[in-house]
Amino acid sequence: MPTPWYEIVQGDTLETGDIILGCTVYSPIFPAEPDEPVSEVESFTFDLIVMSQTCDLVIGREKLENVVLCPIAQKSEIERDASHALRQRGALVQAAKNKEPAFFILQASDHPECLREVSAVHFREVHTLPVSFLRRVAAMKGPRLRLCSPYKEALATRFAAFFGRVGLPEDIQI
Repeated sequence: MPTPWYEIVQGDTLETGDIILGCTVYSPIFPAEPDEPVSEVESFTFDLIVMSQTCDLVIGREKLENVVLCPIAQKSEIERDASHALRQRGALVQAAKNKEPAFFILQASDHPECLREVSAVHFREVHTLPVSFLRRVAAMKGPRLRLCSPYKEALATRFAAFFGRVGLPEDIQI
């Protein structure tokens, strides 16, 4: 029986928790002088998850021009990447217990159309893509995973908490 974490969707609708595999994002290469125009762009391909709120992505009633996305990495990718922050022994388990604020752990998917290992959403790396562009990408990719409730709300809450955290000037002495 498929995990209750996900449903399979396709088409151009977008919601919080939609996973877009192999999506290209673009980043300007900034010139040495701030008043010079950007003339070069790099492209990177990531597996991404939609972080923008579903209510802002309703077709015909969009409240934003760009969708906020975070990269996700499967457990095997993390284990192969010596520089990944969750590579240290026990870090992935700690993240799954919500003890690593920059990450949210996603359950594996056993949906036959979209198999996926346990994965980590990385909140410290944020990308944006135009809504219209991402809709075309999503439609082109075919079936994809979408987080179900309450998991999509848990993801959104953890993302908000990560960006809303306050660093105190000193630690509490006990």
